[in-house]
Amino acid sequence: MPWLHLAAVPCGLLLGEAVVCYHFVVRDACKLVHEDYSRFASQTWATLIAAGIVSLLASWCAANLKIGFAGFRWVLSGILTAMTTGLCIVLVFLRKNERRAALGALRKSLGIGKTPILASIEAAD
Repeated sequence: MPWLHLAAVPCGLLLGEAVVCYHFVVRDACKLVHEDYSRFASQTWATLIAAGIVSLLASWCAANLKIGFAGFRWVLSGILTAMTTGLCIVLVFLRKNERRAALGALRKSLGIGKTPILASIEAAD
């Protein structure tokens, strides 16, 4: 990559990492768990592209809002990007049973759906 000059060093490192980590490691992991690599890779890349586009649009919309100061828009942009990316991945990438398990684990970790302590004490009396 002579046209990149010194920038060719990090570009080459990124390209090498992408080939090794995003192809060979994932392919071997799919072999270990008996998963179809081509289906997994196409689904993963399609999800990443969709999530990237959606989060880019959400961030662009937040950045172009003319409300508040720049710091507020940065925070809003970060929150919107995280929310839209997460939603896109949950809705597009995860299968129905995986989605149910992930949302159940999220509810459990946030304590949603638990009986309040007061109600459990009154029920014991």
